Amino acid sequence: MFPHNNTPIQKIEVVGFTNTNWGGDKDDDKSTASLVFFIEGAPVHWSLKKEQVVVLSTSEAEYVAFAMCACPTTWLDKLLIELKLNHDVRMKLFVDNNSAINLS
Repeated sequence: MFPHNNTPIQKIEVVGFTNTNWGGDKDDDKSTASLVFFIEGAPVHWSLKKEQVVVLSTSEAEYVAFAMCACPTTWLDKLLIELKLNHDVRMKLFVDNNSAINLS
């Protein structure tokens, strides 16, 4: 694929990371989920939110955070298309809980 000036577009790397603190809020036992996305090593989107549900395990808390990570991927995909950047490689999402990885 070439832009209007006939120079090839570089493939870029998009990476997302999620984490959570299970039951971190002592008032309502809800976890706080965080996520950050990098394009070529530069942070472009980040979020820190209290999860809307009370979960029963760290695996479930990490899975909810991982699921929350899916929404920004759509936005980032549209942004990269608008910027005419070639991103045929799938976005990499990292979570630090094997049970959450296996569930997804």
